[in-house]
Amino acid sequence: MPLVALAVAQFQQIQPDQASFGFIGSGLASMPLGDLAQYSMHNPWITIPVGITAFGVVWLSSHALNVLIALSPFGIVDAGLKLTKLALISLLTVSAVINPYLGAAVSMIFIFIGALAAGWSFRLTVFGTLMGRDFLLNKRATAEEVRETGVKGFLARRLEGVPVRTFGKLTASTENGVSFVYRPWLLLPQKSVPVADVGMVVCKGLLHPSVSHRESEESAPRSTLILLPRYRRVEESIATRYGCQEVIDSALMRGFKAMRQWLIDILSVGKNAIESRVN
Repeated sequence: MPLVALAVAQFQQIQPDQASFGFIGSGLASMPLGDLAQYSMHNPWITIPVGITAFGVVWLSSHALNVLIALSPFGIVDAGLKLTKLALISLLTVSAVINPYLGAAVSMIFIFIGALAAGWSFRLTVFGTLMGRDFLLNKRATAEEVRETGVKGFLARRLEGVPVRTFGKLTASTENGVSFVYRPWLLLPQKSVPVADVGMVVCKGLLHPSVSHRESEESAPRSTLILLPRYRRVEESIATRYGCQEVIDSALMRGFKAMRQWLIDILSVGKNAIESRVN
């Protein structure tokens, strides 16, 4: 990307008198608007950072679509997302062929939308990358690791202004109770938000466990944190580590077990019927 931006900057060099005009006399502030725009377009110190930023926000949005395609369990949704991505690329290509200024305008719209959705795209990209890594590498956490370092996961719902799918770590202390600790954009200073430590339950899942919260004993648990797949089979240790009330099966897990039990019952009835006829 820096090489592309540098090539754009050197495609049409600014005239020497315009260059000197920008730095002599009253400086850039006195440069006419058209000359200032031309100078900005052909200055590598401006085009390279702007080009890398524009590429980054568009790449995040594009990769977010790839993550949605990878996570989608339905083929028709995959096909729809792929067609959407192909249509956007075709729109940009056709508009650039018709008129370069039209192509630039469409590009600016894409960049603007990508900048607005950059946070959402970044969180979705991190979510798909870490979840896919644990699946592909078949990572497994131990009970000792849970007791010593805690667990990591993603927010399943907005919590005190912190957006969904924010990646962080669940911590427990006698002073602050159970808190979710995270770093915005994974680099900024660490922050934490409290998690309700009363009514917490751990839910077993087919693909990953989760931490949920009950508003009351009669209410259904509401998912708070999606844990990484590596924490499967250590749900009891997680419940002990954070003082959760119980360990239960998720709705999908209960449905899967009910279907399996139904199949076992049907097959056992058929087997008994065959044996009785033979006898």
